[in-house]
Amino acid sequence: MNKLQMMQQGGVSKATKTINLSEDIFAGMDFTLRGDGRRIRHREYFFLAKGRDMGFNAVLGFFSKLSSGTGEQLLSRQTFRLGQVLHLPEAMSFYYAHAGYYLTQFFVSMSMPLLVFAWLLVLLSDCEGTLDAFQHCFGEKESAASVMARMLSACFSWLVLFFLVANTAPLFAELWMEVNLKGATAKFVTSILTLSPLMFVFQAKTIGYYIVNEFRYGGASYVATGRGLPTERRPFITKNSKGVYEGLYLDYTTIAHYDGVVLLAGCILVRVASGYSEAEQPNPWVWISAGLTIAAWLYAPYVFNPYNFSRVHFLSDMRSLLAFFFAESGRHWDKWYEATAIKTRRGVRQSVNDIGFFLTVLFMATWYATLNVKATALTIVYSEHELYRLIHAAILLPPIFASLVWCLLVVLVENLFRCRTVAHQSLEVARRWAQQAAKRHQAGGTAGDSSATGGDGAADAGGAPRRSKTVVLQNGLPLALSALVVSAVNIAESVAALSFFLEAGWSRAFIAGLILKWGMSGICVFLIESILVSDKCANACSLPLRLWVRAHRMARDMIVSFIVALPQLPLVLLNWLNDYVCPGCGAHQLLIYRDPGTVERQERVFDLEEATDDGAPRAAAAPKAEVMKEETKPSQHSPSQPSLWSSARASGSPTASASSAPPATASAASSTAQSGGGFSSWFGSAPAAEAAR
Repeated sequence: MNKLQMMQQGGVSKATKTINLSEDIFAGMDFTLRGDGRRIRHREYFFLAKGRDMGFNAVLGFFSKLSSGTGEQLLSRQTFRLGQVLHLPEAMSFYYAHAGYYLTQFFVSMSMPLLVFAWLLVLLSDCEGTLDAFQHCFGEKESAASVMARMLSACFSWLVLFFLVANTAPLFAELWMEVNLKGATAKFVTSILTLSPLMFVFQAKTIGYYIVNEFRYGGASYVATGRGLPTERRPFITKNSKGVYEGLYLDYTTIAHYDGVVLLAGCILVRVASGYSEAEQPNPWVWISAGLTIAAWLYAPYVFNPYNFSRVHFLSDMRSLLAFFFAESGRHWDKWYEATAIKTRRGVRQSVNDIGFFLTVLFMATWYATLNVKATALTIVYSEHELYRLIHAAILLPPIFASLVWCLLVVLVENLFRCRTVAHQSLEVARRWAQQAAKRHQAGGTAGDSSATGGDGAADAGGAPRRSKTVVLQNGLPLALSALVVSAVNIAESVAALSFFLEAGWSRAFIAGLILKWGMSGICVFLIESILVSDKCANACSLPLRLWVRAHRMARDMIVSFIVALPQLPLVLLNWLNDYVCPGCGAHQLLIYRDPGTVERQERVFDLEEATDDGAPRAAAAPKAEVMKEETKPSQHSPSQPSLWSSARASGSPTASASSAPPATASAASSTAQSGGGFSSWFGSAPAAEAAR
């Protein structure tokens, strides 16, 4: 592609920095769309010396940038026009090399949750085994668990191993061409043994998350991935110099951890609902696939984090995690929640008009229909009960009433003592946003992105409660306590409403009811969270709802964080035992650090006595055994044999110091400098190395 020619035919510059984030891709598409047989020849370079040894976070940051850029490409007119004019082979190549790869990663990452959802739906729709006359159960038929077990056993077999290693096939083929079959096989086996499938599964989840979010919300931007050393450890969670919490958990909790915990709970419910009969269980490959997905989504960032299981670092991370939730009545968590969750909300109209919300409502509708059939049959059983209609309604309603009453009482007590809680801070932020939007509207400007955050120094607007003089009550009731109470009363309300299923012995209906109530509670939290962003809700009447939403969100984060953190404790103990038995040789470090396979550097011995015509030392290749022999000489010299540093001090000349020393010592020093051992082991200080040069 000739840049000068492109500049004369419309240029390569683009209108926006968001849509045209991948400027090189758009330049190539424009070049192709201008026709006249223009083609861009692709040349593959085996070695270009641009590769860098990057860590887990840098690699995923790079993929997040590529995925967001691909999402914007799919929404552009260039992609639409290329899809119309390209022939089938070129169109298929264009799809696979651009959007197809990223969309496939999303479909692969969503396959296991959809499988577990369908599995649960079939299992819990089956007859209960008792009081079958009140259900649609006629005659002898095979159980739903046996049908699903036979179907899944036919789909999952040992061939799933080929699917797990499919992502390494391009690497295997490239190494086969560049090296040989033996080297490619050794690299492939090493990758599998060092848990590369975990990396690929988590990478697919990250790619799918970013490309779908680009469709839903937009806002692609350049991500500075950096070239940090892969030996740097990123904490689980920590407080940086600016007082803001960050870490691996906060980086990946919305990307994979939430879905990983939901998938784990779904697999547990499947195991409980399917029974323990051998005929009702699929082959182990189904559970291996599900377990690999769960392990990757929950623990892959920590497996590939250097020194993650070090006892000192782990204890520091746990102290930071507790402070994140419990210190200052949850203000640290609330700041992170405001910055990550609240700012992405655009009002209830935009939140409802979203593909994610539509799919959630669709899934909940299926559970509602399943449970309604069983609830109707149960009300027929208890038709003589005077409150049977109320029982039917209680089964299908979300468990939100007891928690709302709790939050209302807490807000009344905190206002009575004039406490300044996180709910008051969020209200002040909402009022400032409303004031800024009103000023922009009056000035005739367009509504932009509000970057206001809820700081402690915000002015009390519109009669917000003043700061209490009592230190104990100035922050109000801890938000973590409200989160625990809200979770407990929600569970109690759900179990109380579904207890009639347990009395009838309908365990499947009870599990289906728990799933429905959990899903409906999540939808209610999402809708109220979206409503509170509106300017009309910036008043004191919204304080109970703000506390209610934050209590639910904090409870979710507390549960997910402890599920992710606590299973790492046995690995921390094993790592501590490993360091005690064999210090300096950690099994975890051997797992994540691999030989990059680069060409080994050849050793050179500089003969300082003979020089070339221009005065430079003459380099001659030396046998490796001789070099190693010279490197093993002791660093301490005897009094009768002065060191090079003492010779340099006596002569005051670098050339004289090198020539006055024995040839073997000078050769060994040069060999040590070339092999990375350094001059400090021979001379003991940096000036000695400078004098030896």
